[in-house]
Amino acid sequence: ADLEDIKARKSEWDEQHDQSMREVFASHIVQRELWKRGIDDQVQTLKNRHSRREKKLDEFALRESTLMEEIRSMQQQTKEYQREMDELDQKEKQEDEEIAALALQIKATVSKRSFMRNML
Repeated sequence: ADLEDIKARKSEWDEQHDQSMREVFASHIVQRELWKRGIDDQVQTLKNRHSRREKKLDEFALRESTLMEEIRSMQQQTKEYQREMDELDQKEKQEDEEIAALALQIKATVSKRSFMRNML
């Protein structure tokens, strides 16, 4: 019976000890859980920020790509317009030369007629 009493007392003491430890560490456990939740919240906040930043970076990259394509297109248009202007300038020079040649022919013809009238 002594062994049974000792086992019963040990079991009783173990239970009292466990209860005491729970009471002693309860505050610590609660504080640790609150701290852990706070850390989890901070991690989630940082993940959300990171996700938003990644999304903005993707948007900026897409916008940059679009703008670069627009720039290339405008540069191509500028080259085409320059080519057209050069062609128009060349045509204008040719027309000016033709006009000058016609003016000389007209002048020569007028001079010739005047000369012929004077001869008569």
